[in-house]
Amino acid sequence: MVPWDTLYSAELRSTGQFEGICAHVAENWGAWKSWMEQEDPYGSQMPGEYPEKLTPFDKLILVKVMRPELLQQTMSKFLIADLGQYFIEPPATNMEIMYRDLATHIPMIFVLSAGADPTSLLQKFAYEREFNERIDYISLGQGQGPKAVKLINNATTEGRWVVLQNCHLARTWMEDLEKVVLNF
Repeated sequence: MVPWDTLYSAELRSTGQFEGICAHVAENWGAWKSWMEQEDPYGSQMPGEYPEKLTPFDKLILVKVMRPELLQQTMSKFLIADLGQYFIEPPATNMEIMYRDLATHIPMIFVLSAGADPTSLLQKFAYEREFNERIDYISLGQGQGPKAVKLINNATTEGRWVVLQNCHLARTWMEDLEKVVLNF
């Protein structure tokens, strides 16, 4: 089902490219429904004069309105076409290069996206340096902050590594973590 309020908002806020789109969708529902049900509506021919009127970015807006579950993959197609493949591929993580920049007062922080997990990469790197027995892992969450601080303090004196996992579950504790790191 089309969220009409969002489509109408796009029509009102546009610079003319979406003019009349609500009426066109209502009057040509079968064609628009067929377009929306395509596996890849972004890459499919749209009804009416809209293929000539809309830019690729405008088509993204229509996908967002009519098929929001496809927005992420559609955004990738848009970025590849507009900027190139380079901008959608995550950079290769080279632990050796990152390791050279570390010190006891400079933590390594991975900001992860859905599905990304550098744990195996870190374990392999530690194993290659015979360091794998000196890594502590802690999954943050309810009440784990003080345990994490203890592990970090021990790590700084004993030359260990600490992997803090699931930091998103301990947002309120992040200020405490910042204070710990600043006191190195």
